[in-house]
Amino acid sequence: MNARKASITESLRKQIELRAYALWEQAGRPHGCAEEHWAQAEAEILKPKKAAPQKKAKAAPKQKSKPKKK
Repeated sequence: MNARKASITESLRKQIELRAYALWEQAGRPHGCAEEHWAQAEAEILKPKKAAPQKKAKAAPKQKSKPKKK
């Protein structure tokens, strides 16, 4: 495994670990639920993110040019 891939894998594992810990704390720190929290965190982190629908920017209305005063 190359260094970049190992770095990404380690980063991903750390994200899952932090999320699982947060889920455990939110649940009141129960004993015996580590695998459940890890699985939930993994599913959340690895779930493909839907791209937010992009809104088309409205073009600014064209301003009429005023005749120059002489």
